Amino acid sequence: MEITLYELGEILGSMGNYFDFPNIKFKGIKTDSRLVEQGDLFICLIGKNFDAHGFAKDAVAKGATGIVAMRWITELQDQVPIVIVPDTYNALLEIAKYMRDKFGGKVIAITGSCGKTSTKEILYSILAKSHKTEKNYKNWNNLVGVPLSIFSFSGKEDFWILELGISFKNEMEKLGDVVKPDIACITNVGPVHLQGLGSVEGVAHEKSKLISFVKKDGFCVINKDYKELVKETEKYNVNKIYFGDNTKFQIKFLGVDDSLKGLFNLILEDVNLNIKTNLNLSVFSENILAAATTAYLLGVNTHDIVEGIKAVLLPEHRTRWFKAEDILILDDCYNANPMSMRRIFDDLSKINIKRPLIAIIGDMLELGDVAEKEHYKLGKYLGGKDIDIIFYKGKFFEKFSEGIRQQKNNTRLFYIASINDFIDIWNSLKIFEGTVVVKGSRGMKLEKFVDEVLRSRG
Repeated sequence: MEITLYELGEILGSMGNYFDFPNIKFKGIKTDSRLVEQGDLFICLIGKNFDAHGFAKDAVAKGATGIVAMRWITELQDQVPIVIVPDTYNALLEIAKYMRDKFGGKVIAITGSCGKTSTKEILYSILAKSHKTEKNYKNWNNLVGVPLSIFSFSGKEDFWILELGISFKNEMEKLGDVVKPDIACITNVGPVHLQGLGSVEGVAHEKSKLISFVKKDGFCVINKDYKELVKETEKYNVNKIYFGDNTKFQIKFLGVDDSLKGLFNLILEDVNLNIKTNLNLSVFSENILAAATTAYLLGVNTHDIVEGIKAVLLPEHRTRWFKAEDILILDDCYNANPMSMRRIFDDLSKINIKRPLIAIIGDMLELGDVAEKEHYKLGKYLGGKDIDIIFYKGKFFEKFSEGIRQQKNNTRLFYIASINDFIDIWNSLKIFEGTVVVKGSRGMKLEKFVDEVLRSRG
């Protein structure tokens, strides 16, 4: 969405030399100098381990025609307009808020502890059948990613679908104030980001704040199967539609067919739909139902709903299946928390998979004071899941293994400190067939292990 230099000055009420460049327009906004293109505005953010002011010159060399900064950059003052602001993070949000207010279509905001990205991708696949629709890139869902997503849209769309992720208290107020959704969708709540949100009740409290920013003629789609979420959302006087058990909007996972397609029965009020899709685990039930309910309430016809669910393809490292000779690999290493860990292994016990079952597990991050307890509980839980071999990477190995030992099973457990450790052990085990599940938090970078298993069979 294009923005002029005059608009930028008005939005930010800022200082600088931008009055010397009256005709400048910006085609895009970037915060990473490596991604700058001709005509972009470059915003200099400062983080714990970086200061983008040092890359402003590089951004201009790549084509940036304006800079938003917190201090004067003398060597650039005659080349481009420089807008000086007290806080570049706040400037990012203010510009995004301005662009959202100019948008004439509808904004759908999706939040929850698990499945935000999957729900967004499914809903996008449905709405894009008949409407011009945009969405966050991958999971750009935080206080930087959401504004950057908005900047990438043309503003001529019918719908924007924005997933919102929070890790700390009061972040939802900032995101909600930018997004101001016409429709809000809350997928679920669970023990995720407890380091910043404290408890499941705290998660529900913070996530539900999104509802206070829904426009007066809008509505909220909420999962009724989580008591903490229901308790919090009941506080808000807004049009709420609940989905889940004992509601008008329900779903049932029927298993998989011989080609590993997922089979679901979907009920939307009086409409009963049978669906075959690439989403082949029951963990997707909530995501499909949340997206389908939202689309249905927006008036989308059931044909587009079914076809959209059939056609969806999730981003890399999100429950993606690969086949390498006689080994099936389930790559779900983008992120992990106690809720999603249990769900994926529950699902695998319901479908006919190749043995042995092998898991490559990484630490679940951002659990705060309950981290050791949750990793112990996860080990104890997975110890009862008939997993033949587990590779574990991370600092909570001892607590995890303590939980595994409580079950007194035959699972072979290996600690791997590096990719080389894994290669040595993998080769020594001479694994030629089976199912490999890779799951851990993003910071554990387990995609390297997916690549290595694929390479070993290639």
